[in-house]
Amino acid sequence: MSALSIQPTYPIFTESDGLPLENGYIWIGTANLDPQGNSINVYWDAALTIQAAQPIRTINGYPSRNGTPGRLYVNSDYSIRVQNRNGSLVYSAPTATERYSDVVVSSISASNVLAIAGYTGGVQRTQQSINDDRVCVFDFMTAAQISAVKAGTSVEDLSTAFEQAINTSKRVYIPKGKYRVNVQIDSKTILEGEGGQSTILYPYDETVAIMTYTFTAQQTPIYAFWDYHSEVHGVGFWGRNTRTGVGFTFGATDPQDYATNMEYPNNVKFFGCRFTNLEKGIQFPFGNIGTEFYSCGFSNNKYGGMQVSSAATNALFI
Repeated sequence: MSALSIQPTYPIFTESDGLPLENGYIWIGTANLDPQGNSINVYWDAALTIQAAQPIRTINGYPSRNGTPGRLYVNSDYSIRVQNRNGSLVYSAPTATERYSDVVVSSISASNVLAIAGYTGGVQRTQQSINDDRVCVFDFMTAAQISAVKAGTSVEDLSTAFEQAINTSKRVYIPKGKYRVNVQIDSKTILEGEGGQSTILYPYDETVAIMTYTFTAQQTPIYAFWDYHSEVHGVGFWGRNTRTGVGFTFGATDPQDYATNMEYPNNVKFFGCRFTNLEKGIQFPFGNIGTEFYSCGFSNNKYGGMQVSSAATNALFI
């Protein structure tokens, strides 16, 4: 028996930020012409017997046929325009030819898609250029995982998705939701959530910190030792149970796990973050240099923070 390629059951359309397009509009027309004024026949079935009225609306990113997801079929090349619920352009393409058995798909190359921000003065860029601004952790998760995160019911270990996003060396956007992770950060990064009570990270394994920062000024490229390394904005670090777990640590969770140069990870800036219901909100097992906090909150922790000096004496703060 020959191998079969598994493809998504339905195409999914997304907003400019990568989130599923909710209540959006899809226009499909003659290739190289404005699809809104030059529509072509689009169908819900491969036999081309059930015609889809345009614009085609979306629900949670899927083309909606009477409230349920559907697949779209055409019998020629086509142009496409996708708009959000407000009618602002998400993307358009004058000529699209990519199909799986004549199915219209949303996997058009981002470098071939032109988009205009839906703001006064917005200019046209390729979708690839927009994607280069930052990545989203949802880019590395399945639709089911994203749905569970948004519903606050996720119990999976999503650490790999976070680490893959960080490894792109771009700003990393963490949408509102609840995640279980034990993330190691070994490169300079900027993490952006939606607020300490909206983007909430729990430890997947409560014996390991939610985030462990191991990037040091000793690594390549060499940054000035006193320069800031990374930033964390609007992220909540929460314990799963009453005052258990570590929110953010430098080098290692357990001071007994010291290895060479673990005293060097430092100089992280936290903005609008929240540390709640943890044994230790933030921990410096091997000393601290230059870490700063701006408008951050610490509540219901056993220790808001703990620092262990080189002399192995504990200095509690917050």
